[in-house]
Amino acid sequence: MRGNGIGTLEVFAGDKTSLPVLTSIWKKKGQQTANIFVWDTATIDIPHYSNLVVTIVGDVGFSSRGDIAIDDILLKSGACNAGK
Repeated sequence: MRGNGIGTLEVFAGDKTSLPVLTSIWKKKGQQTANIFVWDTATIDIPHYSNLVVTIVGDVGFSSRGDIAIDDILLKSGACNAGK
């Protein structure tokens, strides 16, 4: 998420049987790290759903002079062990 006019990157989750209603579980807004050699990372705890669906939405913002990219996604089942 770098450049002028960056909008938002948001992750939604929910149950397939309740579409189109999804819950926002993570959101970033605006330009992030200015250093192009530093990767921004995030760990998101996704609530448990029987028929999970995850949707990622990138909003351009007010200018086309920026980029939003997702380079790698890893999904793991089980409880989050963040901070250990």
